[in-house]
Amino acid sequence: MRILFSVILLFGSILLGQASGVGKGSFSETGFFIENFHADWNPHRLENNISFSFDLGEFKFGFKDFTLSYDDAVDDQYINLEFSGPNLQLTRFSLNVKMLARDWIKSERIKRLERLQSIPNSALLTLANAIDLYWEDHEKYPRSYDELAIKNYIDPKAYPFTEQSWAYSLELPDKIIAHATQYNIYESPSIVYDWASRTIYGGIVENDKENIKTIPWELSLQIPEINQQISTRTNFTYSLDHAFFDFFQKYGKFRINGLILSLTPINDLSNQIRFSIPDFSLELNQIAVSGDLGSEPPKIHKGKGKISIRNFEIKIPEELSRDPEIEHILERMGIWNNALKVRLFELSLNLLNDHTGEIDLIFNSPFMKIELDGDFSFRQDDIHPEFLLHQMEVKIHPVALGIRKWIREWEKENGRTLNRRGATIVIKIDGPLNNPVIHGF
Repeated sequence: MRILFSVILLFGSILLGQASGVGKGSFSETGFFIENFHADWNPHRLENNISFSFDLGEFKFGFKDFTLSYDDAVDDQYINLEFSGPNLQLTRFSLNVKMLARDWIKSERIKRLERLQSIPNSALLTLANAIDLYWEDHEKYPRSYDELAIKNYIDPKAYPFTEQSWAYSLELPDKIIAHATQYNIYESPSIVYDWASRTIYGGIVENDKENIKTIPWELSLQIPEINQQISTRTNFTYSLDHAFFDFFQKYGKFRINGLILSLTPINDLSNQIRFSIPDFSLELNQIAVSGDLGSEPPKIHKGKGKISIRNFEIKIPEELSRDPEIEHILERMGIWNNALKVRLFELSLNLLNDHTGEIDLIFNSPFMKIELDGDFSFRQDDIHPEFLLHQMEVKIHPVALGIRKWIREWEKENGRTLNRRGATIVIKIDGPLNNPVIHGF
């Protein structure tokens, strides 16, 4: 990039320094190149340190087909700039890191338990305050949770008492107890509020926190290939009172083939977490932008964009997948091998002119399929910016039995019925993006 800017400045200073006339400069290719790069580091002791190895088969970065022309007319000056780039080619990227770190899998389970346990903890503190008020009014302790509710010292319809996974009993003046109910998927042990010391003890988190250890990990990032190709043209027109630019990108594509990122406890492959993206691409074509520099924001006149991810997969560590809440979600989605897969995610935008466009989305997975298509309109100004959806149709086809069951339960609980064509849910959306009107309930 610095090479290109240097060339532009060189040509520009030469051309601008001349008398009125026409000038032109060009080159066919410039860039930076590395092949078979390797680096590694191995400390004498791994404690409080890391070891790594880094390999790169090929790295190319550069620009092609560069032309710069200059026309010094009577009233205005014109600059035309065309080039392909920055183009990028990267192959056989490999990064492997060994390190010592806390057992984040167990730590994550603890965080989830803490969030769950915050519900009864909050309820116990609320009950303690209610009991204090009851004592001030009656100079005796309430006999039960129900008595506090009946006499309006607590609101059983307010959080945290609305959570059905916990029930509460009073054994005063000794303690208040939170009991796990049948809805508590963790089967948590009881949590106790000790009345004498005004402290909370018990539950799962207290003991588990002490068992989080520092263990060896291996981080691996493998990318067989990254490729980027861009071709643009830019025109500048400037005078003493204005500077106008006109930018056009004929095509632009960024692609990653075969990315795999994994984090593995050494000697424990079953608890590896892995992200795999065999095919990722981003395309920006026929992009036209123009504007007056220094006055109004530039305007986009047209353009096409598409982002595509194929066969994306996340492998969940086995220990984390046994977390009851996560296990419940995976079962509902029909996932039995701890691997969440998305066959295709594709989002396409087609800007037809300054204020209208089309949008399409495809989401295809083993548990659900979603298709979206429609039109949109927008205004490109700071005073009244607006983004409106028109004739937007969303088709949702739940594949997994658990997803279909969950949707039916949601409909029953909310007293709504989603519009369907066969087994496919069809929803239509119109109106402002920040407050759309949803049809199909």
